Amino acid sequence: MDRRMLEQSRKSESEVDLLHAELHDLCQPLTALQCRLEMSRIPSSGDCLKEVIEDALEETHRIFAVVERMRSRLALEEELSQEIPHSAAGKSGARAANQ
Repeated sequence: MDRRMLEQSRKSESEVDLLHAELHDLCQPLTALQCRLEMSRIPSSGDCLKEVIEDALEETHRIFAVVERMRSRLALEEELSQEIPHSAAGKSGARAANQ
């Protein structure tokens, strides 16, 4: 395996590890949200229900924070993948002009 393929393989593994971490971070508030919503089914006083709703809303904020991190990472990856072909094309064009 040449050096470039090895670097690409390591980068892919790193990206997969980051994705696993983000999915784990996403599952925690989703599980908590599900729990809060299940608790809201239990007959109780209005104050208790209000507290459950507040907790559920906090979990939705956590979920959106993780989703935003994932979106930002994807946008960055898209930007980088668009820059690489352009810069590689520019280099090869410059080499051809110099020859």
